[in-house]
Amino acid sequence: MKIPREGKSADDALLHVTSLLEQAGRQEKHTVVISLDISGAFDSLQYSSIRGRFASLSLFSNISETLPDTLKNRKVAMQTSEGPVLWEQTQGCP
Repeated sequence: MKIPREGKSADDALLHVTSLLEQAGRQEKHTVVISLDISGAFDSLQYSSIRGRFASLSLFSNISETLPDTLKNRKVAMQTSEGPVLWEQTQGCP
Protein backbone atom coordinates (compact mmCIF):
# COMPACT_ATOMS: atom_id res chain seq x y z
CA MET A 1 0.00 0.00 0.00
CA LYS A 2 1.35 3.39 -0.96
CA ILE A 3 0.90 6.06 1.68
CA PRO A 4 0.27 9.48 0.13
CA ARG A 5 2.54 12.31 1.12
CA GLU A 6 0.81 14.71 3.45
CA GLY A 7 -0.81 17.54 1.52
CA LYS A 8 -0.32 15.71 -1.79
CA SER A 9 -3.38 13.46 -2.03
CA ALA A 10 -6.13 13.80 -4.63
CA ASP A 11 -8.49 14.89 -1.85
CA ASP A 12 -6.10 17.66 -0.83
CA ALA A 13 -5.83 18.80 -4.44
CA LEU A 14 -9.62 18.89 -4.84
CA LEU A 15 -10.02 20.84 -1.61
CA HIS A 16 -7.41 23.33 -2.81
CA VAL A 17 -9.10 23.77 -6.20
CA THR A 18 -12.50 24.16 -4.53
CA SER A 19 -11.06 26.81 -2.22
CA LEU A 20 -9.56 28.71 -5.17
CA LEU A 21 -12.89 28.59 -7.04
CA GLU A 22 -14.80 29.86 -4.02
CA GLN A 23 -12.29 32.67 -3.54
CA ALA A 24 -12.56 33.68 -7.20
CA GLY A 25 -16.36 33.64 -6.93
CA ARG A 26 -16.27 35.95 -3.92
CA GLN A 27 -14.03 38.31 -5.90
CA GLU A 28 -16.39 38.07 -8.90
CA LYS A 29 -13.62 36.70 -11.11
CA HIS A 30 -14.26 34.40 -14.06
CA THR A 31 -12.83 30.92 -13.66
CA VAL A 32 -12.18 27.97 -15.92
CA VAL A 33 -11.38 24.48 -14.73
CA ILE A 34 -9.86 21.92 -17.05
CA SER A 35 -9.93 18.37 -15.76
CA LEU A 36 -7.96 15.70 -17.55
CA ASP A 37 -8.28 11.95 -17.16
CA ILE A 38 -5.18 10.89 -19.00
CA SER A 39 -5.12 7.21 -18.07
CA GLY A 40 -4.58 5.45 -21.37
CA ALA A 41 -4.53 8.76 -23.26
CA PHE A 42 -1.13 8.15 -24.83
CA ASP A 43 -1.61 4.51 -25.77
CA SER A 44 -2.26 5.19 -29.45
CA LEU A 45 -1.30 8.84 -30.01
CA GLN A 46 2.00 9.74 -31.58
CA TYR A 47 3.95 12.02 -29.25
CA SER A 48 4.86 14.28 -32.17
CA SER A 49 1.16 14.99 -32.86
CA ILE A 50 0.55 15.86 -29.20
CA ARG A 51 3.56 18.20 -29.14
CA GLY A 52 2.45 19.76 -32.44
CA ARG A 53 -1.05 20.42 -31.15
CA PHE A 54 0.25 22.06 -27.98
CA ALA A 55 2.58 24.22 -30.08
CA SER A 56 -0.36 25.44 -32.17
CA LEU A 57 -2.31 26.59 -29.09
CA SER A 58 -1.71 29.99 -27.58
CA LEU A 59 -1.29 28.64 -24.07
CA PHE A 60 1.32 29.86 -21.67
CA SER A 61 1.37 27.88 -18.46
CA ASN A 62 3.43 25.31 -16.62
CA ILE A 63 1.32 22.52 -18.08
CA SER A 64 1.58 23.70 -21.68
CA GLU A 65 5.35 23.80 -21.34
CA THR A 66 5.87 20.73 -19.16
CA LEU A 67 3.66 18.19 -20.93
CA PRO A 68 5.34 18.50 -24.35
CA ASP A 69 8.75 18.32 -22.63
CA THR A 70 7.81 15.00 -21.03
CA LEU A 71 7.12 13.62 -24.50
CA LYS A 72 10.61 14.36 -25.87
CA ASN A 73 13.58 12.02 -25.87
CA ARG A 74 11.68 9.17 -24.19
CA LYS A 75 13.57 5.91 -24.07
CA VAL A 76 12.52 2.41 -23.07
CA ALA A 77 15.12 0.15 -21.49
CA MET A 78 14.69 -3.60 -21.15
CA GLN A 79 16.94 -6.42 -20.11
CA THR A 80 16.91 -9.27 -22.64
CA SER A 81 18.74 -12.59 -22.81
CA GLU A 82 21.20 -10.85 -25.14
CA GLY A 83 21.75 -7.92 -22.78
CA PRO A 84 20.17 -4.52 -22.23
CA VAL A 85 18.18 -2.94 -25.06
CA LEU A 86 17.34 0.77 -25.37
CA TRP A 87 15.01 2.27 -27.96
CA GLU A 88 13.13 5.50 -28.54
CA GLN A 89 9.50 5.53 -27.46
CA THR A 90 7.29 7.57 -29.80
CA GLN A 91 3.85 6.59 -28.53
CA GLY A 92 2.07 4.67 -25.82
CA CYS A 93 3.09 3.77 -22.31
CA PRO A 94 5.72 1.13 -21.57
